[in-house]
Amino acid sequence: MCGIAGLLRFGGPDESVPTEAVAANRSLVEAMTAAIAHRGPDGQGVFAEGPVALGHRRLAIIDVDGSRQPMTSVSGRSVVVYNGEIYNYRALRRELLAEGVALATRGDTEVILALYEAHGVAGLERLRGMFAFALWDRAAQRLLLARDPIGIKPLYFQAEPQRLAFASELKALPRDAASGAISLDPAAVNTYFLRQYAGGEQTCLQGAEKVPAGTVLEIDATGRTRAQRPWDVPARAAAHSSRDTREWLDQELSRAVHDHLESDVPVGVFLSGGIDSSLLVAFARRHSQTTLSTFSVGFGDAAVDEVGFARRVARAFETDHHEIRVTAEEALAELPHIVRSLDQPFADYAIVPTHAVSRAARRHVKVVLSGEGADEVFGGYVRRYLPFVLSERFGIDRLRLPLPSLRAPLFGDAARRKLLGDRFVAASALPYEALLRGEIETHRGHGAINAALHADARGWLQSDLLTKVDEMGMLASLEARVPYLDLDLVRQVAALPGSRKIGLGGTKRILREVASELLPAEIVRRRKHGFTVPVAAWLRGPLRERFEDIALAPGAADGWLDRDEVLAWWRRLLGGQRVGLKVWSIFIFAWWVAEHRAASPAAARS
Repeated sequence: MCGIAGLLRFGGPDESVPTEAVAANRSLVEAMTAAIAHRGPDGQGVFAEGPVALGHRRLAIIDVDGSRQPMTSVSGRSVVVYNGEIYNYRALRRELLAEGVALATRGDTEVILALYEAHGVAGLERLRGMFAFALWDRAAQRLLLARDPIGIKPLYFQAEPQRLAFASELKALPRDAASGAISLDPAAVNTYFLRQYAGGEQTCLQGAEKVPAGTVLEIDATGRTRAQRPWDVPARAAAHSSRDTREWLDQELSRAVHDHLESDVPVGVFLSGGIDSSLLVAFARRHSQTTLSTFSVGFGDAAVDEVGFARRVARAFETDHHEIRVTAEEALAELPHIVRSLDQPFADYAIVPTHAVSRAARRHVKVVLSGEGADEVFGGYVRRYLPFVLSERFGIDRLRLPLPSLRAPLFGDAARRKLLGDRFVAASALPYEALLRGEIETHRGHGAINAALHADARGWLQSDLLTKVDEMGMLASLEARVPYLDLDLVRQVAALPGSRKIGLGGTKRILREVASELLPAEIVRRRKHGFTVPVAAWLRGPLRERFEDIALAPGAADGWLDRDEVLAWWRRLLGGQRVGLKVWSIFIFAWWVAEHRAASPAAARS
C-alpha cells in the first residue's frame, strides 16, 4: 500500500522539454507526495524525465528490501508508480518467466510493467487485486492511469489546458499558488447532502475527478485521452448445482482469504463480532501459521455487547485479541485531525471508530483484513433491499414496472432547496443519481435483487465504505484488504439468483449457510450491528460550542448554507428531534470548508 502522485505537461510529441521545466516538474511532484506522506512512511522517490514526473510514497509490505518505486522495467521502456496489492502476482511471475520475460525483483510491482510490455493494455486484465497505478511508456510518450475493477483503491486526476495532475488523494493535487483556495462543485455538494458523500466519479473539488473503476486512461503528450476497460466485471456462473453451493462458497472464500494474506509482514483482522468479520477470522486462522491478531473497537458502556461478541469469536479461534475502548473525550480530541485529513466532506460518522481501530491496529501490524463488501455482494441490508425482494417475488421484471430507489435521501429536494438556495440541484439532474438509476436498469435482467446489489456496489460501496476504510486506514499508515471483493468471487456470486442471497426469510442467506458450519450459533443468529456513534448526544453536549462557532457564524461554510435553515435544523436537534445525522452532515461540511479554504496549497503551481 502506498501513495502516488504525478503530472504530465502537454506539448507536441517532438517538443523538447527544457532542463528547468523538468526540474520544476520534480519539485512540484515532491511537494505533492509530501502531502500524502502518511500513505507511505517507509520510503519515497520521484522520477522526472521530459514532460512527466512520477512520485511515490512507500508502505513496504511485499519484497520489503526491494521493489522500490518509481520502478523502471528491465528493458527501460516503462516506468510505474503503484498503490495496492496484486494477489496473484506469484502465478503471473511464473507465467511471465515461462514466456521468457526477464524479471529483476521478487515483488508484484514489476509484474505490472512486464504484463504491459509483453501484452499491452489487454495483458493487464490478468491482474487480480486492489490497485491504482500510473505507467509512463517512454517509447510511446504516453501516460496510463489505471484503477482496479471494483474501485477499492482511489486515483484522482485534474486535467488543465497545459497539464494533467494525478494523485491517490485530492489533497495532493496542486491548488492556486496565491491563496490555496478551493472551488466546490455544486452538483457534488448537492450529492453530499443527498447521500452523505460525493458519489461516482464526481468530487467536491471543481475540475477534479476519479479515474473510473476498472478503467485505463491513456493520455498522450498532446493531451489526447482515451479510455479502455480491460477489467469488465460480468457475472460468471459457477460450475456447481444449487445443493453444493455452500461447499463451493466455503472453498472460494477460503481461497480469497488465503490470497489476501499474501504479505512479507504480519496481517491482522478487524473483528466486530458480526458474521462478515468473524468468517474472515475463521478462514484466516485456517491459513495462518502464527497466532492471528484481531482488533475491535467500542464506545464506552454502549459498546459492551458488541465488543463482547468479538471477544467470543477471538476466544473461539485463539487470536491475539485487542479491544479498543474509545471514550467520548478521546474521540472528540481526534475529530479535528480527522476532518482536516478528509479529501472531501464526508458525513458517515463511522469514520470516527474506523480511525480509532486503525490507529490501534497499526501499533501491531501494517496490514489488516476488513469485511467491506460482504453486504453488497451477498445482500446484507434488510430495509434497503426489502422493496427489491418484494419486486422480484411478484414478477417486477416480467411486468417491466419501475424498480424502487435504493435508500431514502439524507435531505430531500425540498430541504436541500432551503439549505443551499440558488446552489440547489434537483436529484433528478445529479450525475450520481443518474449513475445509480442506470446501474439498476442495466442489471434488471438479472433480477431486481441483483440489480440493487450492482447499484449499491457501484455507489454506496465505492463512494462511502471503501473511501472510509482507505482514508482512515492510510491516515494511520495501515493497509486494509477486503477479501469479499476478490474479483473472481464477486463475478461468481453475482451469477447466483438474488433469492440465494436475500429473501423474506433473512439476509446473506448463502453466507449464513457457510457461517453456520464455522461460527458459534449466537454469531450466526445475531442481527446486523454496525458502528454506533452517539453523534446527536455529542452535538448537544461537548460539540455544541464548536458547532455554533463553525456552522452558525456569519459567512459559515463560505456562504454555501442558508444560516436561518441551519439554525432551524440546530433547534430541532436541541428540541429532541431525531435529526442527528442531518445536523452532523451540516457540521462536517461547514467544518471541512473552514479547514480547507485557509489551507496552504499541497503544492504551488509552477
